[in-house]
Formats: sequence, structure tokens, C-alpha cells
Amino acid sequence: MHLMTKMLIIYELIDWIERNIHQPLSIDDVSEKSGYTKWHLQRLFKQYSGYNLAEYIRARRLSTAAIELRFCRKRVFDIALEYGFDSMQSFSRAFKQRFGISPGQYRDQPHWILSGLCPPLNVPSSGIPIQPSVKSLPDLCLLGITVTSTCSFEDVVSRREQPGFTLWQTLFKDFRIIPPVAFGLSQVKLTAEGNLEHHYFMAVSQQEKTGLRRAETMKLAGGTYLSFIYCGHASALKEFISYIYLIYLPTKRITRREGPDIELFYLNGTMPDDTITHNNNIKCDYLIPVVDLA
Repeated sequence: MHLMTKMLIIYELIDWIERNIHQPLSIDDVSEKSGYTKWHLQRLFKQYSGYNLAEYIRARRLSTAAIELRFCRKRVFDIALEYGFDSMQSFSRAFKQRFGISPGQYRDQPHWILSGLCPPLNVPSSGIPIQPSVKSLPDLCLLGITVTSTCSFEDVVSRREQPGFTLWQTLFKDFRIIPPVAFGLSQVKLTAEGNLEHHYFMAVSQQEKTGLRRAETMKLAGGTYLSFIYCGHASALKEFISYIYLIYLPTKRITRREGPDIELFYLNGTMPDDTITHNNNIKCDYLIPVVDLA
């Protein structure tokens, strides 16, 4: 069989595994899906991915369970059953072996420890420039408007869709002078009912003379951020954020502290349609709050 054909089969199989990560997946199941014998499949998977197949499935289940612990209110036992563990003890033992702490401790940590997450092999990485810088922001007082939307568990890492041009126009329509910097604060929150919501706060510094009506005020505590430069189509921003959270941060053993992600748009006196959403393209600095880096 041609090399590219084998690679395509493995990559399609990885997509299938990720789509069915909540289902009981044995090596027999995966072998049947692939059409290969168990022995041949495991050899090919190792050859083209670098991972042992059974270990990859287990690591991805534990990693997805870890994200659920951070963003959902399900009982730990229910999460354990959902990801194929037959008892709380076996789940806790495997979880602690991978993350160094119990599931309950992982959920209750004030910061999000990303170092134990196993990156999914189907997240595209080619063409994504990742050369972050470390920035320290002071305390900020911002003025703006919030856009709230429902959010599925599958979207908690990629965070959001970019608000459209019309919403940015709503923010800036009463400005006499366009401010030098605009802020987009992105945060996923759990409601009292246990549902996930994405909150996107479009804002400027309160020092700007805005003339905004019904504007909200938000105080943003200063701190350390990893800053990534994004320049590309609006539809690819989710993919960019997913790569940062699922691959870059875990690989670099970064711990995320509390607070929203921040998009910084440098307007340079132009309207937002020229800088933020021109032709559905975005150029911004994407900042993620992290604990102080040694």
C-alpha cells in the first residue's frame, strides 16, 4: 500500500477516535474500523504517530476528562464512567498518575494546570507561527459592551467566534476620535444552571472619551500574559486558539491563571472595519493569563 494512503488511513482513524472518545473503545473496535489486524494496526499507528495506540486513547480520555472537570459540574464519578473507567478508584489512580493530583484537586485548583494534557493528533499545526512573548499588563479599567452566547463543551478551548463587524461598529459609532487600542476579552463561564456561556467584552480604556451609552465598566487585574500575534482569516482564529491551548501550552508545561483571554487591536486612528474585521481578516495580539514564568 502506498505510503500516503497509509498515512491518510491513520489520520482518518485519529479523527474517528477523537469523535468517539466518549465511547467504549477497545483495540478490537479500532482494528475493525481500520480494516487492519490488531498487530498491523498498532505497528502502523506507532510508525506514523509516534504513539502507542492504547496509551494514546487512554491519555486522550484522561485529558478530555480533565477539561470537563474544569468546565462542568458533573460528578467526578459520572465523568469517570463517561470515559470508560469502571470505578472511581481506577479513574482516580489513572488521573493522579498522569496529572500528579486527584480529580477533585484538579477541579478545585485556582489555576489551570495544562502540563498533563495529551495533545490531540488531529489539531492542525502547519503554518501556525508560535513565537509568543511575555507581557506584563497593569490594572486596567475598561468601558464597553458584552456579547453573550451559549457554548458547548467541545468549544470551551477554542473559546469563540469572532464577533462580526456590526458589533464593533455599535461600539465605535459614537466616538469622535478613534482610540489607539481596542480590547476583546474572551471568557467561558458556568451558569448557575450548569450551562456554559461564552462572554466577549468589546472595550476601550475608560480614559477614552467615548460618549458610549449603556456601556459597562470592567476592572481587569494586571498580571503576566503570554502574547501571541495572530494575522489571518476570522474563521481560522478558533483553530489558532485550539493549537495554543491543546498543544503549545501543555507541551511547554504552562499553567493558566484565572481571568479572560485578551485580544489587543491596534487601531492607529482607523475604524474597526479597517483593522479588526476588514474582509473577514483579523490582526491582533492574543494574550493568555499565565502564572509568573521563571
